[in-house]
Amino acid sequence: MKRKEKEAYWLAMIEEYRASGLSLVEWCETSGIALHNMKYWLRKQSPINRESTEETSWVSCVVDVYGSIKM
Repeated sequence: MKRKEKEAYWLAMIEEYRASGLSLVEWCETSGIALHNMKYWLRKQSPINRESTEETSWVSCVVDVYGSIKM
């Protein structure tokens, strides 16, 4: 299966799961899908993973010997 075909397959599985109303474990058992595979694809398709275009910003700070932070 090619990458695009695999992605389309798993998107369809995710849609079926969400429409089923079953828990993830129940749906995987009844559908014959390995739970760890489904969790992987749910994470992979998560909008959080797709919005990672922001750059990291660093802030410098100085910690004195008594443990208070000064910025």
